[in-house]
Amino acid sequence: MPDLLYLLRLLGVRPAVFFGLVSFVVVALLAAVQVTSHYALKAYADDQLDRIPWDISIYQPSKTGLPRTGEVRQRIAAQSGVTAVENIYFLRAAVPTIRAYVDDQPFRSPWISVLMASDISMLPAELRPRGQGAVLALLGKKSLTGDAYLHLQQTRKFRLSEATQRRGRQRQVFEIPLDSVIRVERDGLNRWFMEQTSSPTYVPDIGAILVMPFDWEVLQSFDAVGRGIELAGTGQDIHELAGKYVPEVIHLVRLDRPGLVSTWDLPGSRQRAEAVGERLRHAARLDAGFTIGIDNTTGVLFQRMAATAKQIALLVLLVALPLLGMAWVLLANLARLIMLNQRRLFGLLRLRGAPGRMMGLGLTLAIGAGGLLGGVLGSVAGTYLPLLYYGVDAPGAVVADIQSPASVIAFILIGIVLTLFVARPLVRYAATISPIEGAAQVSFRESEAAGFRFGWLPALALVLGGIKLFGWVGGWRLPQLSFLVESSPQWRALDRGFDFIAFPLFIYGVTVLIAGRHRWMMGMLSPFVRLHCRDMASVVLEHVASKPHRASALVLVVALLSSVSLYPTVMTAVFDNKLERAALVQLGGEVQLTFEVPDLLDTEAVTVADERLELARRFPVVRQAVAELRRVLDRLPEVAGTAFVTEGLVEGLYMPGYGLEGVPVYLLDSATDYLGVVYHEPAIGLTADFASMVRSIDSSARVLTSPPVGDFWKRQPGQPLPVGRTANGSTLRLPAGGTVNFIPGGAVASVDDRDSFISERVDYLNHLFRSRAFLVAGTVSGQLDELDALLPRVMLVVRAAPGVGSEALRAAVEAALPVAPARTRDLASEVGRLGSDMYVYLARENMRIYLVGGIIMAIIGIVTVALLNFLEDRRTLVLLRARGAGPRQIGRFLSGVLLGPGLLGLLLGTLVALLVGFGMTNLVWELRDLETVMRYLPTRLAVSAVSLGVFVLLLAVLLAVTGLFRAGVVRRVTQNGRV
Repeated sequence: MPDLLYLLRLLGVRPAVFFGLVSFVVVALLAAVQVTSHYALKAYADDQLDRIPWDISIYQPSKTGLPRTGEVRQRIAAQSGVTAVENIYFLRAAVPTIRAYVDDQPFRSPWISVLMASDISMLPAELRPRGQGAVLALLGKKSLTGDAYLHLQQTRKFRLSEATQRRGRQRQVFEIPLDSVIRVERDGLNRWFMEQTSSPTYVPDIGAILVMPFDWEVLQSFDAVGRGIELAGTGQDIHELAGKYVPEVIHLVRLDRPGLVSTWDLPGSRQRAEAVGERLRHAARLDAGFTIGIDNTTGVLFQRMAATAKQIALLVLLVALPLLGMAWVLLANLARLIMLNQRRLFGLLRLRGAPGRMMGLGLTLAIGAGGLLGGVLGSVAGTYLPLLYYGVDAPGAVVADIQSPASVIAFILIGIVLTLFVARPLVRYAATISPIEGAAQVSFRESEAAGFRFGWLPALALVLGGIKLFGWVGGWRLPQLSFLVESSPQWRALDRGFDFIAFPLFIYGVTVLIAGRHRWMMGMLSPFVRLHCRDMASVVLEHVASKPHRASALVLVVALLSSVSLYPTVMTAVFDNKLERAALVQLGGEVQLTFEVPDLLDTEAVTVADERLELARRFPVVRQAVAELRRVLDRLPEVAGTAFVTEGLVEGLYMPGYGLEGVPVYLLDSATDYLGVVYHEPAIGLTADFASMVRSIDSSARVLTSPPVGDFWKRQPGQPLPVGRTANGSTLRLPAGGTVNFIPGGAVASVDDRDSFISERVDYLNHLFRSRAFLVAGTVSGQLDELDALLPRVMLVVRAAPGVGSEALRAAVEAALPVAPARTRDLASEVGRLGSDMYVYLARENMRIYLVGGIIMAIIGIVTVALLNFLEDRRTLVLLRARGAGPRQIGRFLSGVLLGPGLLGLLLGTLVALLVGFGMTNLVWELRDLETVMRYLPTRLAVSAVSLGVFVLLLAVLLAVTGLFRAGVVRRVTQNGRV
């Protein structure tokens, strides 16, 4: 035992410090990645919570009627954890005994509905009353509502009465002034219900919805006549004929989120949210027969997030594999460094009779102790430093939610096992070295063992990683693998896990391939060495060729470092690029304004005498009104240009789901002006380039179709396509111009991208997105002049001047407009609405860990390799000095040996990072649930300022380490003439 302790003190201090330092870095990085991954998931969950206006939706049964609504609301509000309760009332009635009047003229509609919210700001912007009056929204096909829509403009009063005559007069249910009369689409109203309550609702095909400020008396009166309850208290049913009444009362509940949920603790938050939901379910049940429906939107979100959190431990290991690979190479270089430094000591100890087995045991214990101590300290630092960086007030309170004891022990064991396994050659070397070998000037055993050979393992890594990587880039997968992934959840999970380890496998295979092919590596190094080293170039190249394993090690270290540090920045840049392009395509510009046409026109322009009026007389009036707005906006210094798209509704074009009526047609006043202002991309066109198809609207009077219309009618370009009926009742046919996936600047048809929708409702939203039927046509050619088209809305697109943000543009536009738009969307809000992504959140946060950890390892690795090369090359440097090489030439020699392989590794890692960042972004699109316009846009390679900054930082580290090492050696040579 005393001999063992003596050997520990003599041999073990330096290896324990070195390997303990690497163990500290490895475990700290693993723990930090764990914390960062949870923080990314927390940030993503916070973002998703911000997209949820109400945590729980409670549906009151229709048979209970309105009288008990207040009681239900009070019982809900009285529950602990509830901070706010609001209501949406949607009462739909098709009762023969109800009569509606507009300006005292009979108004006939199969369904009369009332839509109210206890907070008027909850209502859709285009339906929201601007004063104390109501908005009359018409539902249905153009042939049934078109004339009514025109003739009802500028009306001032709505009255509802019971049809039954009692005591010689009709009884009035309620009367309210009208703010406006608009058309509304069923799908658009359902999208609003989905955003507010996470569930669609029943919207009649044909009818009228009176959208009003909250008025309890009106609700009670409408509910009374809808149910057939006598208003005056006679006790008699006033319904003489059977009718339909479908009331819906939704209680929207906002919970005390700070007190109930913590996005650090997703499983616990899920349990608490579900527990509150159950309490509310029981509280809302007033009696045994009072059953309710409940949508726990926040509970669904946390359920999905908790399922993801369970995979975080495995995800951390997969994401950390590149870092572990770097640590492996770093430790291998440390082992080689210790071999060179300790070789003479090992030989002397063997010469004095020290048993090799005892020396090996001492080194093993020292390295294990160093790994254990470094791992413990690394786990503490890797846990608490990121929490302090993220500004967590009480980091100790969330540690248990992030780092379980099992994960901490696993990380420490990984650090210990990694150090002991990589130290095996060093231990074996110390245990088997002979005194003669220890006294020798050069040891060949270490150099031979360290050589790089492209064997079956690197080849397998290169093939597997390459298949995945180029599959991401090209968007393909092997057919056999696709079948397994789609048919088996286990294979799907395995395939998704393999996505995280594919790129380190690929870069390992590529670097070993280059390092194992000495001619390849020398060919890549030769241009730089000849340019940088000048008269010492041949010496440097010959020296590197004689010991290629050292250059290969540096290439591998720097390549892994640069790829790991750069790929998250490239991935986020590619994602942000596509997201911003998608938002621009959706809006057409930085700001999109939606106007109801009646709001733009005066009474004479809106109320027309003809029941059927051709487009040639309708559209110029709209164009003139929009031109006045454009003149106002074009004078603003924040505005670079404006364009508009007019939405029309035609009849006579049959489409499944639409019948013969109601298909929208987007009218472009000038295709040239439209393309000059509105943002568009070629890929938006399905059958041809988008811009060329839009130009054919003016040049050839062609009509473009959406994919559902194109699939149904199957018209080739140039073939006649029915567009709709003319004012005299005939069918107008124009040549088809092709199919477009989307019309930039048209009506927005998507909802907030969030993970709180159950899968069936995601399918419903995707169905709405995919099944949109529309036409795109122009007005310049005049071939649409005879078309009978109702024009309910205009979308005005505003492009920003250089250097003007979308929010500043929106503020300037809204301040200058003489008419308030029904809805305003800007680029910043649209980017947020189109959606975040959990994987991108993870990449953004882990990027910081990769960068810090990678640079630390890079400094250690480059210094280690430089010191190792110096110790091995001291004899070479002495010979160079003896043959007349000056300090400058020795400096060139050193920088050529270090900087050449380092720059090659940096270049190789950067190229792989570009491929991986681009490919993994394509992978992210496949994981998204809700379909948006992004599915039509190609992914483009993008590099952000952060990517360039990281690359410059890595280059600076490489140059700084090489320069400092070179300066130290040159100074030593200059001062005393010795190496």
